[in-house]
Amino acid sequence: MRLTEVHLQSNDLDATLDFYRGQLGLAVVESKDHMVIRAGETLLRFEETRDPDPVYHFAFEIPHNQVEEAFEWIGDRAEIIPVQPGAPFAEFTSWDARSFYFYDNNGNILECIGRFEQPTRSDHAFNPDSLLYLSEMGMVTADVAKLYAEIHKASGIPLFHKQPPLENFCAAGEESGLLIVVQNGKNWYPTGVPARSFKSRICCTYEGKEYVFSTESNA
Repeated sequence: MRLTEVHLQSNDLDATLDFYRGQLGLAVVESKDHMVIRAGETLLRFEETRDPDPVYHFAFEIPHNQVEEAFEWIGDRAEIIPVQPGAPFAEFTSWDARSFYFYDNNGNILECIGRFEQPTRSDHAFNPDSLLYLSEMGMVTADVAKLYAEIHKASGIPLFHKQPPLENFCAAGEESGLLIVVQNGKNWYPTGVPARSFKSRICCTYEGKEYVFSTESNA
């Protein structure tokens, strides 16, 4: 499974351009009344909105041997979100992964995650090309089980085998691409920011077929 293109909204496209191109060094492939950024294998599209402060969560896959190097690199360019006081990294032992979190200019909760079972090792210095692709995208709903059932019926995408589903959270897909389905109002980990649904469009491939999933704003 791969997340190929994700459409999000922003209150300030100029500041978003400054962050993703100016701070992170990502390529802008289109910029008119919207903006399309290439994050490795994934296209990240931002569109202008009047919705108050839309906030999303998504994760960049990075080389699994460069999590600490990535932390230093991102820390020079963005605000790191501590997981716990004095503990900047999240150790997902059951997922065989390690990650850290940071904010973009919009207040979106971004993550860099290295999965030790993925063939992502790199011997090059960490740089913008080390943001390999989006491997996680959050979806917010009033009913987690219902939304996952709709996703599965439409595509056959399974629950992530390393994460048992919870009443307010589930992960759908594979290590190479996950839809993170959370209950409306649940705080985005590791922050105190409650999850809310904002307009988005998530394009992905699974077993050779393309699927599109959308969320609407209820802000």
